[in-house]
Amino acid sequence: MRALIFGAVNQLSSGIAENYISKFEKVYLADINHKNAYIEAKQVRCEYVNFSVDVFDENLVWKAITFVQPTHILNLVGGGDYALMKDLSVSALHKTLNLNFVSAHIISVQFHRYLETNKSIGSIIHVSSVNSVSPARGYVAYSASKAALEGYVRASAIELAPCLRIYALRVGPVEPNTEGLSAQLKRLSVPFHLLEKRLTLARDVAQVAFAIHRYFLWVTGDIITVDGGLLLGNEK
Repeated sequence: MRALIFGAVNQLSSGIAENYISKFEKVYLADINHKNAYIEAKQVRCEYVNFSVDVFDENLVWKAITFVQPTHILNLVGGGDYALMKDLSVSALHKTLNLNFVSAHIISVQFHRYLETNKSIGSIIHVSSVNSVSPARGYVAYSASKAALEGYVRASAIELAPCLRIYALRVGPVEPNTEGLSAQLKRLSVPFHLLEKRLTLARDVAQVAFAIHRYFLWVTGDIITVDGGLLLGNEK
């Protein structure tokens, strides 16, 4: 089994790659800046795609997939730029929607094409956010685009079956995030630590993602929340 992670140098990529190494034969990082992918891959001792991968370029996405030959893809493209998330301009809305939704479609379709061509099966997981169902003030474009991503996962599952299973992980605020939503929650003393006294870690996401790929063989089109209980409400 080989895994391909789109999107390097963010809060999740290195931690997930590090956790994936013991579970997959090979793990590859791909990014629009292949030097970023190389640096991060070297740090966690995994592989990297040695050319720039613009996720809006179908040919480059196809090239990356055929280079790696994965059975599993994790898509981390689309989060982390809080300045962009807070921008209410039409251009920012378009850019955010493209990052979180259009790129997911391109990656999914090209992976489906690869699996069909090679008569194999695989899984793809797109990383969403708790903002998709519980928006924080000031994150209109981000929250709406993540909701669109989850709608896409549900709608496309039947189209991509049976060779490709598709999911979204609705992830809570991630450590060591000290900006944006995480900081807001801390300032408001929102109890987002129902399981433990911490935020979501990359290893939490990696463990759930691998379990989905390896064991959720009769599940597709689902949205799974990984937030330690944040969306359950206040502790009593």
